[in-house]
Amino acid sequence: MDEITELKRKRFQFLHRLYQVTKGEKKAVDTWKLAEGLGLTDDETRSVVRHLKEENLIGFVAPGSVGAIFITHQGIIQIENVLSNLEELTRYRPAVNTINTQQTINSQTQQRIRHRIETEVKNFQVKQPQIFLCYAREDEERVKNLYQRLSDEGFKPWMDKKDILPGELWENAIRKAIRGSDFFVACLSVNSVDKRGFLQKEIKYALDIWQEKLEDDIYLIPVRLEDCEVPEDLHKFHWVDLFENDGWERLVKAIKAGMERRG
Repeated sequence: MDEITELKRKRFQFLHRLYQVTKGEKKAVDTWKLAEGLGLTDDETRSVVRHLKEENLIGFVAPGSVGAIFITHQGIIQIENVLSNLEELTRYRPAVNTINTQQTINSQTQQRIRHRIETEVKNFQVKQPQIFLCYAREDEERVKNLYQRLSDEGFKPWMDKKDILPGELWENAIRKAIRGSDFFVACLSVNSVDKRGFLQKEIKYALDIWQEKLEDDIYLIPVRLEDCEVPEDLHKFHWVDLFENDGWERLVKAIKAGMERRG
């Protein structure tokens, strides 16, 4: 077997096993335990995980960390495409240990496989923490960049300019989004500090929700986009300076810790 084919086999083997382990469940899987069961070395595991992540076939539970993973919707579709093709199934024979590839797979068997995987696609869900982004209109472009970075990390950011649909009542949509979010990120700058109007209403509403949380919950995170004053209402919260070298890393760490504390 040539090296390229062997690499592809290992990637499929890993993805298929991940599918088997998570089937019917809504939880993440320990990457290293999964790899150990397949006999993969640490280097092989990192290579496999990196390629599968780049192809959007798996996701990281903790952004940037390979320790815990889940199979994506696209990953399940990839499994379906391979298993429904006899030629591909034979090629990856060592990985598919639940099917006897020495026998011809008849159309009825293929139909059962397809039905099972379609059911998994419908039922499989992974909780992505929703992050409400509160900001001043003058900072829209910078916040859009933050939105994209959060999305790339596997989070689910919410921004009015991107997520309110035409025809929706925008004030109701914003209040609903704040209530339904796991985190409220107040993006602060010289533009927002003295801002009056709905931005202050958003912060006040978030503070009301914070009162309902446990004392050690992380929910409201002030994020300074630049060197500026922090509103008095937010002084009690430790803020992060996104413009510092470690700002992004600390923000991601806070979100991760907030999710872990909630179990």
